[in-house]
Amino acid sequence: MEKRKLPLVIVCLLFFSCKTMEHESSKSKIIDGVKIPVNSQAKAKYPSAVGLIDNNAQLCTGARVSSNQILTAAHCTYKTGDLLYVRASNGEVMAFKVTGRVQHPLYTGILDKLEPDIAIITVNSQSENDRTRYQKFTENSVMNYTMPKVGDVAFVVGGGCENVPCNDDTIRSMGAGYLKYAKSEIVKLNHPLNPTNSKYFQLDSYLFASGEEGTIHSGDSGGPVFDTQNRQIGVTSQGGGLVDSSHVMLAHPDASQFLKNNIK
Repeated sequence: MEKRKLPLVIVCLLFFSCKTMEHESSKSKIIDGVKIPVNSQAKAKYPSAVGLIDNNAQLCTGARVSSNQILTAAHCTYKTGDLLYVRASNGEVMAFKVTGRVQHPLYTGILDKLEPDIAIITVNSQSENDRTRYQKFTENSVMNYTMPKVGDVAFVVGGGCENVPCNDDTIRSMGAGYLKYAKSEIVKLNHPLNPTNSKYFQLDSYLFASGEEGTIHSGDSGGPVFDTQNRQIGVTSQGGGLVDSSHVMLAHPDASQFLKNNIK
């Protein structure tokens, strides 16, 4: 598919600003792509991926990294309250109490600084039934700390946006939501707002066609990016529109050391 070129001013608007600015809200949701089938009896595709729901809306996405820890974007942790609902990729929703939040120590909330936009949320299930279902329908993400390359195929997972406007709350509610995945490829090993930032990689977000192709929009922040062997290589930070999306590179020493130090 031939990429569509945009004037610089439009590109800047789609990324919220050409200047430094703070993360204030999630700006990414998969459009098109493939809906992960809902199945209340078994694990679904990408069982480590989870939707993070607060006040009946999917705020962000994340990945289970231990029995009670979820890896997500650091800017997502500003929005989660003490009670958090977690949606497994098979559609099941469980209630949790948030007992801890650890952002990467270099994260300041400034988009184009040399910082990893990642954090770990610690949760406790609110009932034995929720605990049992969480263990049954989700599993720990397998990390791949090998440096990715331009041209590598990648799969990004996040909140659904199908047959209704992306800002329609009905698709983000606890009962109506679901997760989707989109196939893409790594196009650059940097951050779109700061080309010297090697802690990120960019995925091709020009893919609007049907099938497994797609882009991202609000609700997908914090979602896992997998390689072709279903190992996690990144965390969605920002993106949207026709601009290549940015994802924290887990292979970078700043990110990998943070995960090794904090995943229990």
